[in-house]
Amino acid sequence: MKMFEFFRHIKYPNKSIRMKKYIDKLNRILWSDDYDIKKMNTVLQKINREYLVNFEIIDFKIYNLDCLGKAIVDKNTAIENKNFELAAQNRDLEKRCMKYIEIKHRLNIYTSEFQIDSNRILFFHTGTSPNDKFIKSEINKWTNIN
Repeated sequence: MKMFEFFRHIKYPNKSIRMKKYIDKLNRILWSDDYDIKKMNTVLQKINREYLVNFEIIDFKIYNLDCLGKAIVDKNTAIENKNFELAAQNRDLEKRCMKYIEIKHRLNIYTSEFQIDSNRILFFHTGTSPNDKFIKSEINKWTNIN
């Protein structure tokens, strides 16, 4: 199954009103004028206690058209220089960029937001919210600990 097909029908698990409220809280924290790390951690801990979900960052700020173009150029240069290991790495980066670009367009993601599929909470990072970098950093720390 392709990645964009997996994300196409994002639903709240068990149609949980409580989970929807948690996602709404995360999105409010994301867009608030003042970032409250304690509130963020409280919501993450509650989600972790009540649901068996993983967090994943889908980083559209990194894996975008610019990155895709650079990966293609670097891959072709590596092939010309017969550096096939570097070419393979850039091919993988090219595929990842194309997958993320496809997801972004399929789901019409233009601003950073939290969503959930059946077993993960997704943070779609676009770099557009005032608290993007703080939340991305906190999720990275938090998921590495748990």
